[in-house]
Amino acid sequence: MADLFAPKLQSEVAFERPVEAPSALGALANLGSFFVDQYSREQRAGGGGSAGSTKADPNLAVFAQGLERVEAIRDQKGESAGQMAERQLAKNFADVGVEFGSDYEDVYTTTTGRQWAGYGRNVESMMIQEALKDSDVQASYIASFSVLPQDSSEEQRVDYAIGQKATITAAANVIAKSKAEAGYTWTVQTEAAYAEGIDSFVNVGMGALIQNTQSGGRVGPQAIANMQAQWAQQKVAISRPSNITDDQWKSTQAKITSVDNMFEMLDKAAGSDVLFEEITTALSNALLTEGGGSTASILAAATAIKDPASLSSISGVSATTFIMDVSKSINLDITQPELFSSLLEQPDAVDGGVTTITNLPAAIQEMTANLSPQQHFDGLNASGKLTNLLDPNSLQRPEGQAQFVLNAASMGAVMMSMENDQFLSADFLKMLVGNPNFTRNVNALDGINPEGAAVVRSYVVSGLNTELARQQRNVASIEEGLGAVWDGSKYIITRESIMAKDPKMSVQQADGFLAWVAQNYGGNTQSLADGMVPLPEGMGFNPQGLSAAYDRRNAMKIIKSSLNELNPITTDELAEVGIVEGEITSRPLGKQGSTPDTAFVVNTVEEVNALPIGSFFINPSNGAIIRKTGAGN
Repeated sequence: MADLFAPKLQSEVAFERPVEAPSALGALANLGSFFVDQYSREQRAGGGGSAGSTKADPNLAVFAQGLERVEAIRDQKGESAGQMAERQLAKNFADVGVEFGSDYEDVYTTTTGRQWAGYGRNVESMMIQEALKDSDVQASYIASFSVLPQDSSEEQRVDYAIGQKATITAAANVIAKSKAEAGYTWTVQTEAAYAEGIDSFVNVGMGALIQNTQSGGRVGPQAIANMQAQWAQQKVAISRPSNITDDQWKSTQAKITSVDNMFEMLDKAAGSDVLFEEITTALSNALLTEGGGSTASILAAATAIKDPASLSSISGVSATTFIMDVSKSINLDITQPELFSSLLEQPDAVDGGVTTITNLPAAIQEMTANLSPQQHFDGLNASGKLTNLLDPNSLQRPEGQAQFVLNAASMGAVMMSMENDQFLSADFLKMLVGNPNFTRNVNALDGINPEGAAVVRSYVVSGLNTELARQQRNVASIEEGLGAVWDGSKYIITRESIMAKDPKMSVQQADGFLAWVAQNYGGNTQSLADGMVPLPEGMGFNPQGLSAAYDRRNAMKIIKSSLNELNPITTDELAEVGIVEGEITSRPLGKQGSTPDTAFVVNTVEEVNALPIGSFFINPSNGAIIRKTGAGN
């Protein structure tokens, strides 16, 4: 039963190469050839090499050459390395049936200067040779290319393959028992056995893919179709036992679904030979780059890429790098209909705008809880790349819509789940949502898939509101001891702001610092924030704090701009977002800017100029409410 864990390694399921180059996996039914080297071929060509032969043994010279190389290794790398090389040399001959006679003894003594210790087809060699005839061991050898480090030796791969046989057999026995026994108790060991069954299958397939790529071959759609057919059989073998609850089966089902997703993605890509080859090669290269044991991340990438056709538009980055980036996506494990249904359960928007998410669905809450800051960033980065890869044309495809909606929802959910001390930089927010392409896609989705567009707007707006609150709290904290004041468009340093930061500072010291800033930076605090020139002796000003404050202000500007694009208010009421004990709240206001109570919040002169004549706005420098009477006011 152990062989249920691995695809049958036969030519009809081989990965395809161009006609002029035979498939690397075409001979997998006779995988013993992987372990027979030049020595065996020459031995067979010579008609033998046994001790009883009356003919001159053509392999004596080969044996002598091998011994010379062994001695060179012994001289260069030491006795242990020499012994290992010598054992390998002996094994190469013993594995093909050479029985060392007196001629080999003489060659050994002459070449090495040591007494003959005895070579031959010993018990260990015979056991290894027999083990390598086992199809499960052969499959595990192939799997080693996706499991072990890239630079693993042949001996390490063989050791893994032989050892994996016991693991596979044990797992198969557990699975058989779980299906045969009524009332079987599901255990951690049972779950691990099913995981082994799935992982073994995937590792063999990915290992073959790597070998094929390394040898310059290509993978054809038929090879994947054959492997997919084998996967269908595999799923029967690892099917759910009776009396197992949904919760117990959840983890195993998730692994099965991830493999299904990989085949689904490859099926969609198979329509284009160029795209298909690019994707399969990228998968292989990503595995090689990330190192052994990374097949889980490849399955995650395949799950995230709902629309493989969109990968044809990648520019400025390799497909391999893209695969590695999106492999870190956070799969919400939820469908658009489920997202929209949960949206209908949220409180209605009071201002005619989009619905704010106040309660994340349980599945999303579970997926985004307890993530590290790095996982938050990686997940957002992956989703940002997947959404911005699309355009209005690709959104005409259902798979393009799915990729956009699910990843946009993931972005919003992750931003809502981040800690209060995590902040996204202005540049990152611009890549994520603050770019024309993202807005263009949302607007296009309105006419194609209104429910999906509603989900995107609600989740992204809710996430941005949460991020805005974090940014506002943080910039307020920074500005308390900054020594600079925001004037609506930039930070300015005055005698008063410097002395407020350091009460012990004299007027002369403050004026001296202002003169230094003017001399070295022309009074430009943005340049000062970059901190290219060392501060004067004894001056405690914090350029790093100024740099952080600028980034928060820039980030807030991008967030507000994105919110205006994603949540345009068309009624006479506009919601004012506020912070109450860490919660995002909203309250209806009258027509924006019509009264002092509804004054616009502006940060720059350009924003003031864009306001309608007669509207009220808040002077960012002093908080005073002003009514605009002309273009300059």
